[in-house]
Amino acid sequence: MTSAMPDVAERLWSIHEIEQLVHRFALAHDSRDLDTIEQLFVPADEPLEWPSFNVVNALRRLPEYFAFAGPTMLFTANHIVELDGPDDAHGSVYCQARLDIGGSWVEQALLYEDVYARRDGHWRFVSRRHLLWYGVELPERPLDQPKTQWPVNATGRGSLPEDFASWRRYYGIAAPPTGFYAQP
Repeated sequence: MTSAMPDVAERLWSIHEIEQLVHRFALAHDSRDLDTIEQLFVPADEPLEWPSFNVVNALRRLPEYFAFAGPTMLFTANHIVELDGPDDAHGSVYCQARLDIGGSWVEQALLYEDVYARRDGHWRFVSRRHLLWYGVELPERPLDQPKTQWPVNATGRGSLPEDFASWRRYYGIAAPPTGFYAQP
């Protein structure tokens, strides 16, 4: 590993790959794809102390969480990436989380403080620090409404998360019938 910083194109590509890493984590979390979550982290032997976590924490704690959490939606934005060297970086990313927790619909505002490393040509998380701005229970559970009749009606329950193959595998659910949206 050299101490020289990469050229501008390489730096921009690294930042792009790290931003994609964050988005992949959110999608894997929401679709319950633990195999992908594992691939997004640098291997580790010991868990970190909460609120920091690594692959060990994620693979041990997420199944406990998913046992009582219903559908989730993580929206990531405001991502700042600092390249510390050609294969090391850190960053901060905001996350707006919508969570079905124990029958309540919860909105959270989070900040992840991340440490990244490039291993075998791919950027991975070394660790994430999960910091909470707030969490608030919302008055309505949007997934409790009747199925949408798209395109006739834009409101109603859609086909996610059940359309995620990884969601169905995780929970042992059969594939939804063709035409999952309600028909007018």
